[in-house]
Amino acid sequence: MRVPNLPGLRPLLAAALVWAGASSASALTLSGALSDSTTGPVPAGVHHVVGNLTVPAGQTLTIQPGAILKFNNGLHLSVQGTLLAPGTAGQPIVFTTITDDVGGDTNGDGGASTPAAGNWQGIRFEGTATGCVLDHCDVAYHGWGGWCGIYLNGDGLQLALTNSTVRDGSDNGIEANQRIADLTVSNCAFTGNAKDAVAELRVEHCPGFTNNTAGGNGVNAMVVTQPDPTANVTIEKQNCLGGALVFTTNCDVPAGVTLTLKEGVVVKLNIGSAIDVDGTLNLLGTALDPTVVTGYADDVYGGDTNNDGPSNGAPGNTRGIVLAAGAIANLDHAVVRYGGWGGWPNLYINGDGVQLTMTDSAIEHSSDHGIEANTHVASLNVSNCSFTGNALAAASELRIEHCAGFVDNTATGNGGNFLQVDQPDPTANVTLEAKNCLGGALVFTTNCDIPSGVTVTLKEDVVVKFTTSYAFDVSGGLIAQGTALAPVVVTSYSDDDHGGDTNDDGPSAGAPGWTLGIVVRAGANVDWFGAVHALQTQ
Repeated sequence: MRVPNLPGLRPLLAAALVWAGASSASALTLSGALSDSTTGPVPAGVHHVVGNLTVPAGQTLTIQPGAILKFNNGLHLSVQGTLLAPGTAGQPIVFTTITDDVGGDTNGDGGASTPAAGNWQGIRFEGTATGCVLDHCDVAYHGWGGWCGIYLNGDGLQLALTNSTVRDGSDNGIEANQRIADLTVSNCAFTGNAKDAVAELRVEHCPGFTNNTAGGNGVNAMVVTQPDPTANVTIEKQNCLGGALVFTTNCDVPAGVTLTLKEGVVVKLNIGSAIDVDGTLNLLGTALDPTVVTGYADDVYGGDTNNDGPSNGAPGNTRGIVLAAGAIANLDHAVVRYGGWGGWPNLYINGDGVQLTMTDSAIEHSSDHGIEANTHVASLNVSNCSFTGNALAAASELRIEHCAGFVDNTATGNGGNFLQVDQPDPTANVTLEAKNCLGGALVFTTNCDIPSGVTVTLKEDVVVKFTTSYAFDVSGGLIAQGTALAPVVVTSYSDDDHGGDTNDDGPSAGAPGWTLGIVVRAGANVDWFGAVHALQTQ
């Protein structure tokens, strides 16, 4: 039939003829631009995709329940407008390769089909794609040319992917590396993809993922390659595909922004990475379901995320958590482990004005110290926490003022089971109690110079141990308020008679001449009632 050369008629007829072809299994053929207004919805049944498909910007394409789209090798579906694919449990919508015999032997090769990962590209959603819905869909055997099953490729796109499967691809399941206006991925399964189940995420995308599962992928997790939040973000356990989030680089929380990780959230940091906080970090776990920051190789929390078989991670894998000047951090029932990379501790207070509240939490297995706090801290409260297996001191670089903020904590298996006070000169009045003495003693690594107008008060059962040749040098006030049964003790680092085996060298009692004792300057006020120590006056 000759087609009249009338304006607008030839394109419409050409589009209509897309539906007219038939494969060896009587499938309709698809190619080119499709939309409800030009070619009509894609009906149920098998469709052979012989050329790349496009849903144009501003257009809507509906794929009806029961439709099966089989793509020739290397082809893709590009969504620039709106794609509606509302499958059902009984009639899912399938996107697969031409070699897949689901729905019949469409390519007519006879016998059992041999579909393979990477046969076709996948589905791309561009930045102009809005209002897109995929429900009860199966996206299989994608990945040709390094493309993933579902690629989110532009700012402003909107997608709801629900009750669907993305499987058996030769690359990632989903990638989402742009600022997406609205992303919902819920009750979906990511299985058998050669690389990451979900990749290239921004941290803001994570709350959009809910109650999904992952198995048999190269990485059974959501891999966050852009973890710096630009607005407040709250992540819950139900958002963590495969049990964990993987941060492949530093997570920088800027001033004015809050990142909140709720109970059961596990963040695994890549080698040498950290959560660097200028704004606010909340790790809010529970006794039964802590919030965890650990190394990528750690299987104890979140399972075998990197799919390398049993492993526990190693001290020094990460830089842990770093709190910059003015940062706020609230850790409750949190676990921070395997820090120490590059000599950083698990938790480093690295600027004046930090506010840290940490309760019922664990600082574990750093290749360096557990905590360091070498600046003027606005507020420091560390209570009922455990410090375990850190290679150096449980807490170090402390100012004497910081010690009062440590209450009822425990320390075992560290290089030093104590608070190491490297800056013991007080700048304001300080009162220290036995509950502040982690491991039974405070260790001062240099002189404690108490200036005029400042008083240090040591309550009953406080034990201060000096490393070699150091002393209290008092121009202000030093008050010891011990009792007969619980004296205040000032002694040497090697003395096990008071405060236990602080230096972990086995039984020892110290030796005369180890410290300079107490030096009292003119005008000083020293009250040593109930203390065990010989007073040296100069």
